[in-house]
Amino acid sequence: MKKNSKYEDANMIYSELDAGKYTAEIQECKYNIANSYMSEKKYDDAIKAYTEIADYSDAQEKIDECNYLYACELDEQGDYKKAKKIFTYIKNYKESSEKKHKLKNKCLLIELMLVIWQ
Repeated sequence: MKKNSKYEDANMIYSELDAGKYTAEIQECKYNIANSYMSEKKYDDAIKAYTEIADYSDAQEKIDECNYLYACELDEQGDYKKAKKIFTYIKNYKESSEKKHKLKNKCLLIELMLVIWQ
């Protein structure tokens, strides 16, 4: 948390200065903040931070990676519908398409079981 706080403090200072003069430094701070969120598995926060600087470095790829990791986490937690929705959104990233189809089948099986048990 201290590491992230350090970048946030630096970002605040750069922002108070002439923003146009320190654009690269501000983007680098935001990128490091996003990386910290990602390493802490705070994927929503990381995605928001990367989105602010989507044209910086590999931020767009990091957004896809965060979505992918978050969807995998949701799948492990049993939130199949939400995970499937995210995999659908990032369908061309890694094996998202395959995972989406597996989750679709899981969802259908759960629905079938619920119908049978009622």
